[in-house]
Amino acid sequence: MPDSNSEALIGLTLTAAGSIFGLYRYYMNSAQANLTRQRERALAASEQTKDFFEDADVRFVMRLLDYGNAPFWKEETLKGQIFDVRELPIALAVHWKRQQSEQTETNVFTDRTLAVRSAFDNFLLWLERVEHLIRHDVIGAVGFGELFSYWLVLLGEIPRPCDRINHLSNADRAALWEYIRAYEFNSVVRLFARYGRAGPVGQDGFVPRKTTSKTSEHACRVGLLSPKPSSRSASSEAAKSAKQRYNGRECAGRRRPALTASPADRRRVRFSRAVRKTQCRSSFSSEHPPTIPV
Repeated sequence: MPDSNSEALIGLTLTAAGSIFGLYRYYMNSAQANLTRQRERALAASEQTKDFFEDADVRFVMRLLDYGNAPFWKEETLKGQIFDVRELPIALAVHWKRQQSEQTETNVFTDRTLAVRSAFDNFLLWLERVEHLIRHDVIGAVGFGELFSYWLVLLGEIPRPCDRINHLSNADRAALWEYIRAYEFNSVVRLFARYGRAGPVGQDGFVPRKTTSKTSEHACRVGLLSPKPSSRSASSEAAKSAKQRYNGRECAGRRRPALTASPADRRRVRFSRAVRKTQCRSSFSSEHPPTIPV
């Protein structure tokens, strides 16, 4: 009987040890798989970003939006010509919203504007592809957001008060987002909304910037997003508050002069009390305390 109990106990112990070891191996394999998955996603984000930035149309669009002008690279008939960003609202005009005029030439897109529209279409299709890959967990949203952060700030439909990358004008940014929403590049909208830089699909969320680079920097420094006080200033404020509380107790806790004191002593005490009361009422910050009259 004792032998059977010992065998059962040993068997149970071995079974428990085997289960624990199996769970440990499962945990280690899962952690290794997750680590491998994270590395693959980081590499995929890097590869997609590399291919994205090497595309000729993407380079044309980014050069145009960032520097204000860009030469035509692909079109043989347009090589050597420069396109200015101030022409962007005309080039990206929604074709069914163009106002009719008496001259039909003004209602037809030129070769220059058609080339620009084609480049922007390819640029936006690239962004839609990135959003598709992020949604299906092929590349990480955080990794791509870090690699694309400059353009999220510059092109975003919804700016932030402290944006320092804000040299693209409101008119050009509005033309871009009207083009995106009118031609339903909805994945582009979702991509920017993922990072808080666009409104939801189907709702025009364009917000014009109200600041320039200098004023936004000033707002970040002293206005909309005030920095936390330094430890030195905080300690000085705490010391000042403690001093005021002490002085307040001192002012409130003074007793009246004894009646047995001489008239000169009572006048001196009354005058000292008046001086302290004046200092208390002025938050103990008076630089010129009252002087004893001669």
